[in-house]
Amino acid sequence: METEAKAASEARPRRLAAVVHVPGLDGHRAIAALLVLVFHVAGATDLTDADGLTAYIVRPFGALGVSLFFVLSGFLLYWPFVSAHLRNDPQPPIGRYLVRRALRIFPAYWLAFVVTVYVFGNADRTVQDVGDLVTFLTLQQGYDTRLVLAGVPVAWTLSIEVTFYVFLPVFALIPLALAGKRASARERFHIQLASVAGLFVLAMLVRYLLIDSDAKLVGVFPAMADWFAVGMVLAVLRSWYDLGRVRPRVLETLRRRPGIGLIGAALAFAGVVSLQLDGGFVRMAVGDHMVRNALFAVFGACLIGPVALGADVRSPLVRVLENRVLRWFGLVSYGIYLWHTLVIKELRPALVEHLGMSSGFWPTLVVTIAASAVVAAASWYLLEKPIIAWGRRRERRPVEPGTGGRSS
Repeated sequence: METEAKAASEARPRRLAAVVHVPGLDGHRAIAALLVLVFHVAGATDLTDADGLTAYIVRPFGALGVSLFFVLSGFLLYWPFVSAHLRNDPQPPIGRYLVRRALRIFPAYWLAFVVTVYVFGNADRTVQDVGDLVTFLTLQQGYDTRLVLAGVPVAWTLSIEVTFYVFLPVFALIPLALAGKRASARERFHIQLASVAGLFVLAMLVRYLLIDSDAKLVGVFPAMADWFAVGMVLAVLRSWYDLGRVRPRVLETLRRRPGIGLIGAALAFAGVVSLQLDGGFVRMAVGDHMVRNALFAVFGACLIGPVALGADVRSPLVRVLENRVLRWFGLVSYGIYLWHTLVIKELRPALVEHLGMSSGFWPTLVVTIAASAVVAAASWYLLEKPIIAWGRRRERRPVEPGTGGRSS
């Protein structure tokens, strides 16, 4: 019996570390990618340079999309760690977690980088030495103001993501150490909330200290950790309620009617637009910058929160987010994110010069979405999906006695 109990206990972190489908989150991932795409199309067609309400509405789209991606990452990646802690189970295997993250991010990025720089770009100007190449291939260009927007321009956010991936298992040790082995589930829950709140405050402090430096340095970790922390709070709450705890009336109402969260997201977005708080690397006053990022955090919490906390799948919002088209765009959203700037740069001039199409916003948007979707689909089905499947097969491969886990 004791041996069986031990085996069951060892199996728990593997189940917790598995991917869990949360209805609606794929739709949110698609929305995030499309927000970034629309922002870059607007920039390429000079829409964001104009004055007026349309420009004020579109300018924050890029940062809003990034904030959604970070909130999603904070929620999905911290969920297994906090769930294991609240259940007093062993933590998920860190090695497996890091390998999964590497397989998910790097192969598709490396392909996009090689094509962008060595096929369509000026390689000599972008990569001046071996050090630059290593910086790009390891996704560290976000911490170098000379390279931050070079190569694949949107990959500066991946620098932050990769840093968060490495940081997360280390951070997960903090509430474990603070709680100790004898803490009750409720005490562990409170310590988790306090730890994530501390991360949020630290991010705000680091951002405040960096604002007066080069504006691009604000887009680093932990200055951007507040958006991840929003998702991590959602992971703590979801794990707590997964234990069967009674939800407060407010959260239960949001679960049954997740569309209410759209009101909060709309108000946060209206605040960004009314205050004309642009997204991207734009230098602004300290107060404006802090308010902008706080509103983006509220936007992400209101939009993703109800779904992350287990919204009723019968609600109209979840049904919309779960429709096949939006879910498919969410499935290939990483490829859309990686390739759309190259599509805008290379395809748009060809359409204008050789096909006589308009170079305006709407024609460019339609063509960019269609072409990016095709390239992203090829990336997913021919590269990303097979590599992820290969990694999971290796995880399940039995280890022969005496090999110590090594393979020839």
